[in-house]
Amino acid sequence: MRKVEESDEVFDRTKNLAIEMKNALPFGDIDELGILLGEAWEAKKKFSLKISNPVIDKMYETARQEEALGWKIRKQVAVATYFCSVNTNESRR
Repeated sequence: MRKVEESDEVFDRTKNLAIEMKNALPFGDIDELGILLGEAWEAKKKFSLKISNPVIDKMYETARQEEALGWKIRKQVAVATYFCSVNTNESRR
């Protein structure tokens, strides 16, 4: 599997994002969690060219255009599931 970018900085950023997400959950800060999921997705794509593909990229961009803050996708052999966080602040709509 070819890596796009391999550096301690990318690994550290991914680890720190996971910690920030863990800290946002007990407070019910879903908007912050969504933003962090978006950042984590962008960071994760730097590990390998096989993390995403044009279909997944299109789904993500469509979700972002519809005010999704971020997402988490989990791919298995034949099924992909995803969690998408949307903007919960009505004043942003």
